[in-house]
Amino acid sequence: MPPNLQDRRREESHPSVFKKLLQPALDKVNEQERQFSRHQNQKYNYWDFFRALIFFLTTGISSLRLFINT
Repeated sequence: MPPNLQDRRREESHPSVFKKLLQPALDKVNEQERQFSRHQNQKYNYWDFFRALIFFLTTGISSLRLFINT
């Protein structure tokens, strides 16, 4: 079995702490994803943006600029 497939199956059966942290907001994020129309300059969907924002807030990175540029 290819390693990526193994990792994906392991992740599905044993979700990471970060995924568990996002779980309560999943319904609301999906609803927002459906409601917002995609902007012509939009690079990420709402879910990806939300995940990145929560990651930034939970990791304690002191600079938003540093976070965006890395």
